[in-house]
Amino acid sequence: MTSRPVRILALFFVLLALTMPALAQQEKGDMEVALNGYADIPNSDPSNVEGDVMVRLGYYIKPNTLIGIESTTLLAKSFQEEFADVFYRHLFHTHNRKLFPFLGGSAGEHLTHDGGTNGNVLATGEAGLKYYMSRRFAFEVAYNFQYIRTPGETFANSSDSLVVFGFSYLFGGRKR
Repeated sequence: MTSRPVRILALFFVLLALTMPALAQQEKGDMEVALNGYADIPNSDPSNVEGDVMVRLGYYIKPNTLIGIESTTLLAKSFQEEFADVFYRHLFHTHNRKLFPFLGGSAGEHLTHDGGTNGNVLATGEAGLKYYMSRRFAFEVAYNFQYIRTPGETFANSSDSLVVFGFSYLFGGRKR
């Protein structure tokens, strides 16, 4: 068992590391991999859980402009859907070099399980915050407005508002 002064000292260094500037400046040529998602667990029927998992790979074409590809999987008790998307995201500078608000969007095609498509299109607009916990590792939270164009469905039945959480990791580019 660790002594109390050692635990307090370790906690002090962890808190100090969290408050120090991470110098997280995305540069042209950096790449980013991210994992985001949400889960919706209805109180009335917890076994009827739904969720969304997004895996993205992006490239910074400018210091705060990210473009890339994304795989979105919608999961529910009765179905699973896959979408292949392209996305754009712009990060804004703040006085805090660890915190970056962002706006973005994506569009993609629904992939059927036999490798084809069925004409359903996914479009997403997003606004969120990215907080760098280290030079390369960040936590993200975003509001996403998601629309899936489904023949025969109304706009209200084809759209959702989501609060999405995730993590991202920067790699490549010049040495830091």
